[in-house]
Amino acid sequence: MIESMKVFSILDERKISMLMDVIDESIVKNPSHDRVLESIRDVGFTQVQANDIAECFFNFYSALRHPDKLKEQISNTDMKAEVKQLITETFEQILEEGDKDMVAMMEEAEGLAMFGHNHLHEFSAVSEFRPIIDNHKLQKMVVSVVVAGRVYESNSSPPTLINFQMRLGEFENLVHMLDKRLDHIKMEVRTLEEKLGEDIVST
Repeated sequence: MIESMKVFSILDERKISMLMDVIDESIVKNPSHDRVLESIRDVGFTQVQANDIAECFFNFYSALRHPDKLKEQISNTDMKAEVKQLITETFEQILEEGDKDMVAMMEEAEGLAMFGHNHLHEFSAVSEFRPIIDNHKLQKMVVSVVVAGRVYESNSSPPTLINFQMRLGEFENLVHMLDKRLDHIKMEVRTLEEKLGEDIVST
C-alpha cells in the first residue's frame, strides 16, 4: 500500500480533482475493475500508474469508517513532505465527501457475492504461433490461444496464477458459450429487477 502511494509524486491538485471525478465509493467492490482503470488511463496515466492510483483510492475509501490507522501509515512514510501533504489532503477530502454507509453496503454486497467461490482478478488471452521446422525449413505454424489470469479467495489472500492454452477453435467455442450464458444471466437479472427494483446489486 505504501509503495503505491509513491504515485502521488507525479500528481498535483488539478490531476487529483480529475481523478475524484472518475473514482467514487464503487471502487471498494474491486480495485482492479476494468472500468475504473480505463477511466484513470483516460485522464492521462499509464497502466502501471493507473494500478497504483486505483490501489490508493481503494485504500482511501476502504478506510472511511476507520481512518486513524491509514492516517498513521501516511504519517510514518518516508516520502517528501509535500507529497505526504498531498496524500493527506486527498484522504481528508474523501473523508469529508465520501459516503461511509455506501462503502459498508458495497463491502457487504461484495463479500456475499464472493462467498464460497474464487474471484477472477485479471484475465488475458493472447495468440501464440509455434513453428514446425523440418530440415531447417519452416513447414507449418501451429496457432493456439494462451489464457492467463489470477484468482483469489478474498481481497486479503494471495492470488493463484492460472495459465493454460487452447486451440483457436476451442477458444472460439468458449467465447460463444460465454456470450450465450451472459445473455441468459442478463435476462435473469432483468426479471429480478422488475420484481425488486434497485435492491438488486449486479454491477
